[in-house]
Formats: sequence, C-alpha cells, structure tokens
Amino acid sequence: VTGVQTCALPILMKPGASLVSFTSDKLLAAWKACGLTSRGTLVWVKTNPAPSARPCYVSATEWIIWLSKPGAAACWNADGYTLNVIYAGRCVGEERTDHPTQKPLEVVQPLILRHSNPNDLILDPYMGSGTTLRAAKNCGRRAIGIELDEHWCEVAARRCEIGRAHV
Repeated sequence: VTGVQTCALPILMKPGASLVSFTSDKLLAAWKACGLTSRGTLVWVKTNPAPSARPCYVSATEWIIWLSKPGAAACWNADGYTLNVIYAGRCVGEERTDHPTQKPLEVVQPLILRHSNPNDLILDPYMGSGTTLRAAKNCGRRAIGIELDEHWCEVAARRCEIGRAHV
C-alpha cells in the first residue's frame, strides 16, 4: 500500500468512521499521516504460525491499526477497555483457502462487531479471499470488496454465497 493509496480512503469515510487495517509496523506512520485520528494498535498473535524450512524467527504476529475520521465519535461496541492483543490461529480446515495472507474469521468478526453498527457499510479495498466480506455478512453488515485478481473475486464470491460460516 502506498501513501497515495492509503490517503485516498478517508475521502470515502463518514465522520467518526473507523479504519481497521492489518498493516506492517513500517507503515504505521503512513497511515497516521492521512488526516485520520490514531485510536490504537493491536497485535494478532498467531497461535499456530507457519513453520520455516530454515533456522530463523518465525513470523507469529501481525499489526492491526485502528484510526477514525475526525468529526464525530468513533464507534466502540465493547464494554470498557479491551486488550490490544488477539490470540488466534491461522486459518485451517474448511475455512482455509490458498490465499497467502488469508485472515481468520475468528480475528476479523470481533473487529467488525466492535467498530461498526448493524447495517453499516464495510469497505475492503484489498479483498483477497473475502474474509472481511464473509465476516460482515455474518455480523449483519453490508460490505463492498475490491480486488484486482479475478481468481480471488471468485473465491470471495463462493465464500459469501454459502450459509453463515462458523468462527
């Protein structure tokens, strides 16, 4: 994601809307430079990280950033405070597709519930295998996904066709 792509997203957001994005620690400053209010960072700790064929540090975490558009209160559907660490495994079993960076419903659904209200519109500009769209459907939200690769559009469409997916 480039700075130009990143900074175009707030134009589509209503005041108070949240932007929750899986990102790199190297991009945190770029997100904050887009005129959004930094609300916090989360870390997803993968309880089953992918093994490595060579000796090295195995990547077992992903950064998630929460920003909101100024002008109204940000949506927070949680009681009091919530820890900024999510412990969950990578996708396995029936949920798993062959997408290299697929996120599990177990991680995405709570974020959608916490940062949006029923019937809100969720935008995923880098849809991949469609986890966000599937999670939005499960949570009673409307969703739009954008993806350049037609293969992943087809995978996402199949995931959204089937009945409610289990977390």
